[in-house]
Amino acid sequence: MSGYPPIASLTRCDGPQFEIRPQLGEAERLSRFKAAAIMGMGLAHQMSQPLSALATYVHAARRLLQITPVDHVSLAETMEKAEIELKRTRDVLQHLRLLVSGERAERLPVNLVEITDWVVRLLQHDAAARAVRIEIEPGSLPALMADAIQIKQVLLILINNAIDAAAETSDGMVSVRCCHDSSKIEIEVSDNGKGISSEIAEHVFEPFQTTKPHGMGLGLPLSKQIIEAHGGLIWWERAVPRGTNFHLCLPVDGCGSHAA
Repeated sequence: MSGYPPIASLTRCDGPQFEIRPQLGEAERLSRFKAAAIMGMGLAHQMSQPLSALATYVHAARRLLQITPVDHVSLAETMEKAEIELKRTRDVLQHLRLLVSGERAERLPVNLVEITDWVVRLLQHDAAARAVRIEIEPGSLPALMADAIQIKQVLLILINNAIDAAAETSDGMVSVRCCHDSSKIEIEVSDNGKGISSEIAEHVFEPFQTTKPHGMGLGLPLSKQIIEAHGGLIWWERAVPRGTNFHLCLPVDGCGSHAA
């Protein structure tokens, strides 16, 4: 006879077995609640920038309408910019929904040089206002099979984080470099800030790990999820003499198990 208990004994409701199912049910409910909370705050994190830009353009349009005679050309340009931000908001919602649901968004050839340039131009004004220089060395890259909206979100998070870090120094600088071989593309985002604190160094890709006064610690976990969904890798290292380097490695075909 085997050492396993009789099957009948596994169905008895004696002793502590009454408590097992309620405990498991409660654990599952808490897990789902936590996941929903993380995603809700992550969504708020990603939506804040396009919504802020949209509010700025709407405010500008209202001011233009108060001027007599109305400058219809400037008003049309402002409303066009607002429409672009509204579309961007919708795209972020749609693509994050696909990411959360586990559905794979359509992968199309993406020009990573253009995406990187777009992100840098978007953040350039804020960087300059905080006395941070941005240097970009995109080089010549092959087309990447990817979800362009999601890759934009990752670069926005990394470069914006780098600006925040560099702004804490008197000579703040952020650099973005790209290189590739026949099968993969690597992007490096570097800053010369104070570096990642030792208290969160091993947990930077976990939710809610941040030292920013108003940060939520959700940008890097979301970036990791996006990059790994593309079959890639993301990691960081300390820069010399100071600062932080973040690396993305993505397979050109967009479907590697992990870029190597």
